[in-house]
Amino acid sequence: KTLETLIEDRLLLQEARRKGIDVEERLVASRFERIRKGFNTDEEFSIMLSEQGLSIDGLTKRIKEQMLVEAFIVSEIRNRIFIGPKEVTDFYEDHKEEFSLPERVDVDNILVTDKLLAEDIHAKLKLGLDFNAVKENYSEKEGISGVVKKGELRREIDEVIFSLAEATFSAPIEIKDKGYFIFFIRKKYPPDERKGLIEVQERIRDLLSEREFQKKLSMLLEELKKKSYIVIK
Repeated sequence: KTLETLIEDRLLLQEARRKGIDVEERLVASRFERIRKGFNTDEEFSIMLSEQGLSIDGLTKRIKEQMLVEAFIVSEIRNRIFIGPKEVTDFYEDHKEEFSLPERVDVDNILVTDKLLAEDIHAKLKLGLDFNAVKENYSEKEGISGVVKKGELRREIDEVIFSLAEATFSAPIEIKDKGYFIFFIRKKYPPDERKGLIEVQERIRDLLSEREFQKKLSMLLEELKKKSYIVIK
């Protein structure tokens, strides 16, 4: 894979030069300076150059070659991609489920390994003790907390937590290899209606543009490989 990448980079650089693409030296110098400033000291920068087998001139040359390839790709591929409104609308209609959210709950839990202890904790909660305080005093392990979507967890957990009302807790539930859970529901979120096309059209356009870019880049590379004489030493 690394060899293939090296070949493709060389082919793109060769084609960029053939097309007469150039990069201003001030832009190369600016990128060089950004790289250098990424190191805490000049010594660290020099060590990196040494490890890469590069001199300052060698790094400058590599940066320029990278920028030539980038400019070629923008000129020959990215600037020629146009995603029309119909393509965006068609994608939206075909992927409606991706723009909505199922039912969710903000869940917390107390997790212990002993059944009798779990039952004792449950009794304390039923008496009205604060869940957070009980958890801090008794929970032995980290369990499940935060916002989760319906269908995201094990079925036996899913069925319990989505049957609870807000600010209520479950009876102890044994989960094999984990222990005894007491779940607490902080908040419930109903399913979100799908977002409108206006809200997501830019995200869709970016996605379709990237797909088209990858497709055109692959086609270009295949074409360059076919008409090039490649020797691997």
